[in-house]
Amino acid sequence: MYNGDVFGGHTAQYVLTLEVHEEGRVEISQRDTHTPLCNVVLRGGRMFAYYAQLRSNSHELESGAKWKGFGLNGPITVIPSVDGRPARIDACRNEFEGTQIAVIAHGTDLSGVIVSVSELAGPSGAVIPASDVTLNLVDFVKTGWPRYATEYAGWWPDPLMPNAPFDLARGGIRPVWVNVRARTGIPAGLYRGAVTVRPENAPETVVPLEVRVWDFDLPVTGRFKTAFALFEHELALWYGEVNEEMLRDWYAFLLEHRINPTNIYSQTARPERRDMEFCVERGMNSFTLACTWYKGETDRAGIELADRLREERDYLKARGWMSMPYIYGFDEVDFRKYEELKETYGWLGRKFPDIPRMCTVRPVDALAGYIDIWVPLTSHWVEEDVKAARERGDEVWNYVCCHPLHPWPNYFVDYPAIDQRIIPWMNWKFGVPGLLYYAINLWETNRDAGAGRHDDPAAAKAIAEGKRWPDVPWNTFTCADFNGDGHLVYPGKDGKPLSSVRLENIRDGIEDYECLAVLSELIAEAEKTGVRSDALARGKRVVKVRESVVQSFRDYTLDPDVLLAARTELLRVTQDLSQALKRGRR
Repeated sequence: MYNGDVFGGHTAQYVLTLEVHEEGRVEISQRDTHTPLCNVVLRGGRMFAYYAQLRSNSHELESGAKWKGFGLNGPITVIPSVDGRPARIDACRNEFEGTQIAVIAHGTDLSGVIVSVSELAGPSGAVIPASDVTLNLVDFVKTGWPRYATEYAGWWPDPLMPNAPFDLARGGIRPVWVNVRARTGIPAGLYRGAVTVRPENAPETVVPLEVRVWDFDLPVTGRFKTAFALFEHELALWYGEVNEEMLRDWYAFLLEHRINPTNIYSQTARPERRDMEFCVERGMNSFTLACTWYKGETDRAGIELADRLREERDYLKARGWMSMPYIYGFDEVDFRKYEELKETYGWLGRKFPDIPRMCTVRPVDALAGYIDIWVPLTSHWVEEDVKAARERGDEVWNYVCCHPLHPWPNYFVDYPAIDQRIIPWMNWKFGVPGLLYYAINLWETNRDAGAGRHDDPAAAKAIAEGKRWPDVPWNTFTCADFNGDGHLVYPGKDGKPLSSVRLENIRDGIEDYECLAVLSELIAEAEKTGVRSDALARGKRVVKVRESVVQSFRDYTLDPDVLLAARTELLRVTQDLSQALKRGRR
C-alpha cells in the first residue's frame, strides 16, 4: 500500500491511499479539504468521482494493473495492462514535456524490473529517437510538520532518480517519469512508440506512448527571465570540489530547464567569462553581474566594485550582451537601510546607467529613481505601485521564497504541483518578465547534522558520521521548517544534478509562458500584415489567459484539467495562426 499524495495532487491537503489486494481488488481512499474531484478511470472506461466527503471505495481491477498520472500530477487514471490506451503527451518543437507511468506490484513481489522506451515513429518516416526520451524513477522524501497549515506530513514524490533496475514489494508502487524532447526541425504530427516494463519474475507490460508535436517552435533564448541562485559553494561542500566540466554540466542542465545559471548573492559575475558563450548559446538571457550592499563611492570597496563593473561592461558591450546583466543588492531591504541603498545605488546609477539595479522590494516612492528592477513578493503586488514604476520605465519582476503561504502558490514539496506550473501563467497575464528564487540547492541540513531541524535522529546521526543521501533519508527541512524551501535540485552521483517533480513543473510553466510569447508575436505579425484568419480572434482571447485559469496572484485554478485544457487551446491556436501566416507569406 502506498500512503501519500502520489503525484502532488490538487492541493497541499490531499492524501491518496491506494492498495491492491491479492484477490485483484484495488482500494482507493481520499481525503481532500478543497473538494476538487479526483477522477479514477477503471476497466471499461467507467468514471468514478471521489469527493472530499467520500473516504474510500473499492472496485475490481485486472491483475497486473498499472497506475498512471500526468505531468501536473493529475488527473489520476488507473489503467489495466490489457487496456492498451496510450500515455499521451503534447509538445511544440524545442520543448520538453512529460508524463508519468506507475508500476504496481500486484499479488507478488517484483524483482529486477527494467523500464525501457522505444523510438517514436512519426509522419513521413520521421522519428523521435529513444535518446530524446528520458526515463527517471520517481523517489519519495518524508516531510515533517511545517510551520504552515497542512493536513498531511509523510511521504511525497519529488526526486527524479536515474533509470535503473529496481525491486518492488507486493503492493508497492514505483512511478516512472517519462520526459520527451521535441527538437527543432522535426515534422509536426503524431509520433508513436512504447514504454516497456520488464520484471525478471513476471511477464512484461507494454504501455503505448503517443506524442503530438505541434507545428511551431519555442525559441532557444526565451523572453521569460529568471534569477534563481545556484550555490557553487554548496556543490563544493557536498562533492569536495567543483571542476569546469562539472560546472558546465550544471549550467547545461539548468538552461535545459530554462533557468539562468547565476547567483544573485555573488560579488562577482556568475557565470564567469569563460562560461558566458557556452551559456548564451544555450539560451541564457539574464545574469547577476555583481551583488552589493552598502559601499561608498570613494571607499576602497566602492572603487574596486566600480573598476570591476567597468571592465565587465567593456567585455559585454564588445559582444553585444549588455541586455543581460544586472546589479543585485540590499536583499529584502528594510526601510532602515533605504538611505544606504540610495547612496550606493545612486552613484552606481550615475557611473553605470546602462546596468540595471535590482532589489527585492515592492515599488515605493521613497526609492523611486534608485531601482530599475523591482522584485516584490507575489503577495506584495500592488497594481497602482507597479503601474507607477512601469510609467517611469522600470521593470517589475516578482519572487517567492519561504513566503508567501497559501492561498498564494509556492514551491514547497507539500504544495500541489500546479503551484509550480501556474506562476509563469500569472506572470504572463500581469506583464511580469522575470521571477527570482533565492536558492535551488540549499543542502546544508543534509550534510550538517548541526544545521537546521532534524526530525529523524537516526538520519541525523548518520549524517554526523559522514553518510549522505541517498544512503540517508533526505531532510526536507532545507530552510528552517519549510519543506523543500530553497531546494529544487538533488545532488546526484559523480557531481550530476538530479531534477525534481517541482522543477519539471516549473520548466513546464516557463515553456507555457514562451508559448504565450510566441502567440503574442504571431498576433502582432498578423495585425501588421492584414492576414485574415479566425485564429487571430481566438488568439487574442487565449493570449490574455482566461479567468478560469488565473484571476490574480492568489486566485487561480487548483484543477489540473483546467490548466491542461488551456494549454491545449494555446497550442492549437498558436499552430493555426502560425500556419495561416505561412500561407499568407506564400
